[in-house]
Order: sequence, then C-alpha cells, then structure tokens
Amino acid sequence: MKWKNGLRDGKGVQTWPSGSKYEGDWVEDQSNGKGKLTHANGDIYEGDWINDKANGEGSYIHANGMKYVGQWKDDQQHGRDAGDIKSLSYLNDSLCFDSIPLVSLAQKYGTPLYIYSQNSITNSYFLIKEAFSPIDSLTICYAVKSNSNLSILKLLGNLGSGFDIVSEGELLRVLAAGCDPHKIVFSGVGKSTKEI
Repeated sequence: MKWKNGLRDGKGVQTWPSGSKYEGDWVEDQSNGKGKLTHANGDIYEGDWINDKANGEGSYIHANGMKYVGQWKDDQQHGRDAGDIKSLSYLNDSLCFDSIPLVSLAQKYGTPLYIYSQNSITNSYFLIKEAFSPIDSLTICYAVKSNSNLSILKLLGNLGSGFDIVSEGELLRVLAAGCDPHKIVFSGVGKSTKEI
C-alpha cells in the first residue's frame, strides 16, 4: 500500500476502530474506483466509489441478509429497483426461479404451479420499512386480501409485519399462520356482530 503525506493512495485495506473495513482504491483516504465497504454492523457495500460514496453499478447487503442490487449515486439507489434480485434467470439454458430450475419444480409438484420468492417478499418488506424508518412506532401492515397464502403470511409475520384484514376468514388465516394478533387491523364496512 502506498502512502502520501500520511494519507493512503493506491490499493489497500483500511479498518476503522469501529470495526468498519474499507477495501479498494484510495485517494487521500477517500475510497475511489472499485471497492468494498464492510460496516461494523455487518452491512456490506460493493461497487464504484467516489469520496466514500457508492456510484455506478453495485450491491448493498444488509446485516439482516437482505441484498439490494442496482445502480447507485451518492449512496442512493437509482435506476432499477433496489429490491430487484432477479428472481427469474437462465442458468445453463434452463429458466430458473431464485436459482431453482422451473422444470424441476414442475416435475416435483406438477402444473399449474404458483411459485413465490421469499427473497423478493423479504426485500420488499425491508425496503418499505426503511423508507418509513424516520417515523417512530410505525407498523407496516400487509393487505391480506392481496394474497392469503399461509406461508406468505407466516413469513411476513416473522419479519415483524402487521396485517390489514377485512373479514373473519382473513382473520382466521392470519391467526392460523401464527402471527401476532396485536398487529392486526380489522378495517372496512359491513361487519357482522360476530366479526366485531
């Protein structure tokens, strides 16, 4: 690693007392060019850097395991959606869903077959949660009417989501998925005495 006037220039690694670790090309102690930043909290940034800011194509991996990929400018995601993890892709000329060949799923479960991405759902939830992070005591509620699949409800419940329901049937499904009843919002009109 090269030093100039006590500042780091050229390729190198820098670890801060906090535990954050920078890897990449450096100009006057600022990361420039391609590099990697591993925060002390476990967050990982990879991409093009200008003055410690992510620019260009790159990825951002949260300590919670969620991975955002996209185009970045000044640490802000631009271009395609940050939650775009490309669920559909081709591997060895085979169409895959989250890296699993769709042919193998069809052979195992038959068709027609509904397939959901745990990664996409989880990423979308955390994107919404982070967008509203400045607001204290906010509960994000999933509209059960959009899809009442028990596995999806259980996944969202485990992530900390609340639920917006409009019927007794939706209430029973949320409870059957083991979700927190204190995070259920029963909305809409025309409720029966039993439902109330």
